[in-house]
Amino acid sequence: MKSKGTMPILPVEAYTSQDWFDREQDRIFSRTWAFAGLTEDVSEPGQYVAVQAGLNNIFVVMGQDGEPLATFPTANSSLRMKLCL
Repeated sequence: MKSKGTMPILPVEAYTSQDWFDREQDRIFSRTWAFAGLTEDVSEPGQYVAVQAGLNNIFVVMGQDGEPLATFPTANSSLRMKLCL
């Protein structure tokens, strides 16, 4: 990675390479927390939001008891099906 002053300059592959993209998804976006919304977005039992974080589609729902949020992937990896909301 080159630098111009104090700003690093990424190689062209960072913007064009499928391999680079796949590594970023695996090493960065699939291993870190992602913002999915505010508590107010699912403040009532049964309310939900569906978000995409990198390549991961996530379903967030407030439990019927109003207790902590539950999150689920929106795709069933064994069936390769996406949950439709």
